Amino acid sequence: MIDGSLKIVGKVNDGSMKNFGEDRDMAKERSVGEKREGKEGERSFEEIMQDCVERAFIQTFGDIGTRILFYYLWKSFSKDVMKPKKFTDVLHEFLGNGAISIEKAIIRQLYGELGMEFRDADDFDFVRCVEEARRAYEEGRKRKEKKS
Repeated sequence: MIDGSLKIVGKVNDGSMKNFGEDRDMAKERSVGEKREGKEGERSFEEIMQDCVERAFIQTFGDIGTRILFYYLWKSFSKDVMKPKKFTDVLHEFLGNGAISIEKAIIRQLYGELGMEFRDADDFDFVRCVEEARRAYEEGRKRKEKKS
């Protein structure tokens, strides 16, 4: 659904509304270091993933293209927002072979955000990369909790 400010929003699994697009200036600011923070200053993996998807889309498609793509993705996702397998299936359906370049851009953003190194390979698998990033995120959180 598109609200009055032309931000694309949709319902997530918990029933709340979440923005899936934002002004290009805000995304650019975050892409050079400014991060959205959740409760207690820590963002969930899903929030980090969403930010990385937004930045990769804006860098590739610009503001208008990103809004169109998010609208299409939202309509296709229904309540499965940001599930990696569903995401990659819908992206490939919409973009064909071009989806691989977008997936790699997203993973570069995600790995960079988490301090991981992305190495492009012929056997690139978006879902596997997201799961590796999720594991690294969870391990990092556990280490932080032990130090506290």
